[in-house]
Amino acid sequence: MPATLLLLDLEDFSKINQAFGPDGGDALLAETANRLRRDLADCDLVARLGEDEFGVLFAGADPEAIAAVGARIQQSLAPSFLVDGVRVSVGASMGAAVLEETDFPTLLRRATAALAAASKDGLSDVRAYEHSLDSDDFRIARVAELRDTLDSGQLLVHYQPQADLSTRQVRGVEALVRWQHPARGLVAAGEFIEVAERSGVAKDIRRFVLEAAVQQWREWKELGIDLEIAVNLSTVDLLDDCFPAEIAGLLERYSMPAWNLVFEITERTLGGHDRRMRDVTERLNRIGIRLAIDDFGVGYSSLASLRRYRIHLLKVDASLLAGVPGDPAAAAIVKSSVEMAHAIGVTVVAEGIETRAQWSFINSLGCDIAQGYFIGRPVPAAEISERLSSVPRVTTALAA
Repeated sequence: MPATLLLLDLEDFSKINQAFGPDGGDALLAETANRLRRDLADCDLVARLGEDEFGVLFAGADPEAIAAVGARIQQSLAPSFLVDGVRVSVGASMGAAVLEETDFPTLLRRATAALAAASKDGLSDVRAYEHSLDSDDFRIARVAELRDTLDSGQLLVHYQPQADLSTRQVRGVEALVRWQHPARGLVAAGEFIEVAERSGVAKDIRRFVLEAAVQQWREWKELGIDLEIAVNLSTVDLLDDCFPAEIAGLLERYSMPAWNLVFEITERTLGGHDRRMRDVTERLNRIGIRLAIDDFGVGYSSLASLRRYRIHLLKVDASLLAGVPGDPAAAAIVKSSVEMAHAIGVTVVAEGIETRAQWSFINSLGCDIAQGYFIGRPVPAAEISERLSSVPRVTTALAA
């Protein structure tokens, strides 16, 4: 279940503490804690983390849910506080970070960075974490580490299964890069890929992932397991004139049919209308590579992208599916997306399927492929081999 850590810092607490002394400051903190615990009783955790800093952990990761909790906090703090017989008004700066496949120190660092940005900008609303908030020193250190990962063998590729809804069989996997960091453990791509793209390391990482994925396809094929493999591309890849020829050579080297390889591209990537980008995608199409629009519904040009580029698959973003089937508005959006894609001959992949209810809902819409923790988490290739060899291609989670 997605979750968010929100940090809040009381504004001008040092001035209040100076004016009323330690006892007055402590009384204000105690009353703040009481209000937050009372008004956020449905949250998973409310705790004091520092002198005037509090943390709130709650279920949900979409912007609306985060903003709603922030509004409740401001409403809780809105009535004035009584300190030594004097009425005092207190506001708060708030920063939030979403719990992903990451360790808690990283989550706390991200939320702290967002809180610092909110305090600096004087925001009353919640500031959400984004990679640009990382300090320059942190980014420089991360780039230096990334440059060593390929030589040191710290990069890994995990594979998340994708199930055919009509047959309930695993028909493909998505290749996802991971960083086996010596100190921080297994790090998901979201924590380092943006830094890699800015520093020029992304191209080498992409080559590593592609080589590993195609080689793994060959190994599975020799075991009698025939799967489609999806790999994520970036803007850098689609502006590389040599990329199609590089892919053609890779497919030939491992005797992999082009149809078995899918390249996932986000709507944000296609938003530039670059002529060279269109040329590269058309050359990939001629090779036989299929293209998928990833995170559909949260980008800039959903329908326009499908019209301008020859797209074979559409991946409905997990955020749109989080509310189904209980949210009528979300259900209507997903339903219309599936119908629109099918009307133009595009295969639909539903991301973020975590429950049987979600599976049943997208199946009722005629969706083609499902991906998410209900089908399986990203795992090393050996676990995919074991799963599909013991129960050939059947999605075991669905029988549970």
